Amino acid sequence: MRQLIILLSLVIAGCSAEHSRNATLLEAERQLSQHPDSAMNLLAAINTDSLTTEADSAYYGLLFTEAAHANGIVMGDDSLIARSHAYYEEHYDKSLLLRSQLQHGIALYNLQRTHEAITLLKQAEQQADCADDNVRFLLYSVLGDVNDNANNNTATLHYYHMALDVARQMEDTERQVRTMNNLTTTFEDMEQTDSAAYYIDCCRPLLANTSREVRSTALINEAGYRLQQGERQQAKKLLQQALQLMPLDKGYMLQANIFASEGQEETAVGMWHIARSSFAPNVRISALRSLIYYYETHNNTAQALTLSKELNNYYNEQYKQTDAAAVIDTQAQFDRNTEQRRAMRTVIWLLAVIVVLLASTLGAVLYHRRRIARLHEEIDELNQRYLSWHINEELLSAPAVSRLHRLADRGQAATSDDWAELQQLLRQQAPAFLARINAAASLTPKEFNVCLLIRLRFIPSELAVLTATSPQTITNMRVRLLQKLFHEKGGARDFDSRMQEF
Repeated sequence: MRQLIILLSLVIAGCSAEHSRNATLLEAERQLSQHPDSAMNLLAAINTDSLTTEADSAYYGLLFTEAAHANGIVMGDDSLIARSHAYYEEHYDKSLLLRSQLQHGIALYNLQRTHEAITLLKQAEQQADCADDNVRFLLYSVLGDVNDNANNNTATLHYYHMALDVARQMEDTERQVRTMNNLTTTFEDMEQTDSAAYYIDCCRPLLANTSREVRSTALINEAGYRLQQGERQQAKKLLQQALQLMPLDKGYMLQANIFASEGQEETAVGMWHIARSSFAPNVRISALRSLIYYYETHNNTAQALTLSKELNNYYNEQYKQTDAAAVIDTQAQFDRNTEQRRAMRTVIWLLAVIVVLLASTLGAVLYHRRRIARLHEEIDELNQRYLSWHINEELLSAPAVSRLHRLADRGQAATSDDWAELQQLLRQQAPAFLARINAAASLTPKEFNVCLLIRLRFIPSELAVLTATSPQTITNMRVRLLQKLFHEKGGARDFDSRMQEF
């Protein structure tokens, strides 16, 4: 959530406050983007009893919540922003409603009311096209951070790329580099070093026009990449530059690892202890693991045990705070409901067209008989497509499929019972698909399971976890299966595309 709070400090109000005549509220609005602490002071000084209209009270609640979040303050409850949100829903000010949905969603997420938070953020996303660029950037960044906390890498990359597109349209260098730093970290977590290197290269020429924190983060990201490439000296120079600009936990972590590899263990231990208090889960967990290993190898079992308990407690806290399955399931359900509503509107529109056509053809039945028959054929085809789509959505949201996603999120391989249940589901929901696979080639059990998972839109990292196989082996297997099943040459993604259409 640290990145989320930092991004909140960049929010700029997307619409004017002409509806309000309160001078203090107007000044707080102007201060909010560049000086959120000053905005907070202005709002805190207001006697709320002096706000004589409902509009001013609602506007005060929205601005106060925005300022609090921008200053890194977690609201104790959502009552203030909830009242503002309800007011704008009733009076429907589109711009202010979107801002209140966004801020209410953030408040609920901080309160660990995940389902309500995601629903509000997705509702705001539906209206984002007509929003101010600043609000859209914040919305996509928040959704990227929420999915990043849930380890939902596909959605994380999607929203960070959308935020980057908005930042580029705004020609805002600071936000561009901040978002590319997030993309770099996500690709590093996915072990896609080529993509991480691409964004590192994109950041480099822009760093001179960014804040010290953003520059430090970019330099630390590049240092991590250089270490992976075995370029230790270059990494050390980059870390030295970064920590001079602004000391960050990830930088201490990387520098500690270098000191440890060079035999300077006492110095490394001190830095690991600093990184151990990081807000970033990956940094904190890595530091604790390094310390535990150090104390175990130096026969300090008491300290190692203490840190092991601390690590286990942190794992439990993270699990409670970030319900990854709820984040993923809620977004998927919201998207399914949205598509169903669109499909229903399409069906209603088609039925209306049919009624009009039938009414207009009553006087010339013989003349229009062929046309009517053709229309019925088209309607039947559309209904069949709709039913096929509905079945496919039911398949992707089936309990067996959701359970496998949760297993992958927890790093657990699927059991034989899980595979049997998945095959039984496909025999019921997609028998033609299974028949085509069986007829195409003779597959090993693991190859067969990989085909099923790809058909169900599992990502490569999930395939590796569920089949207890390395990511590289999964990539090689998909390339071989492309030749085996389709007699074509290409890459792993080519096989994924063919399998999802198979």
